[in-house]
Amino acid sequence: MAGPLTNLEPVPLKQGEAIAVSFEAGFPDEWTLTWVPAPAQAPAPEEGVRAWVAIEIPGNPPTGTTIPSTPGRYVMIIFARWDGEGDIAYGIYAEVS
Repeated sequence: MAGPLTNLEPVPLKQGEAIAVSFEAGFPDEWTLTWVPAPAQAPAPEEGVRAWVAIEIPGNPPTGTTIPSTPGRYVMIIFARWDGEGDIAYGIYAEVS
């Protein structure tokens, strides 16, 4: 099973702060932001990205635009859908401190 592609190095974020999410296509009809704890061993870089294969999403992962209060590395998965236009998913490798 293929997982998200992300940036190579984790983006530094501060726990508990809010982040803003915007889309060039305008506000979607549906969207989610899920904070998935990154595995201890990040995948090796490939052609400028990290390909997270079969990443496990825990039963009740943090969601929303507030950065988790637990420090660590995360793969942020952003999913957006526009009625009649389609959908897209983004992955962002982040480190919360």
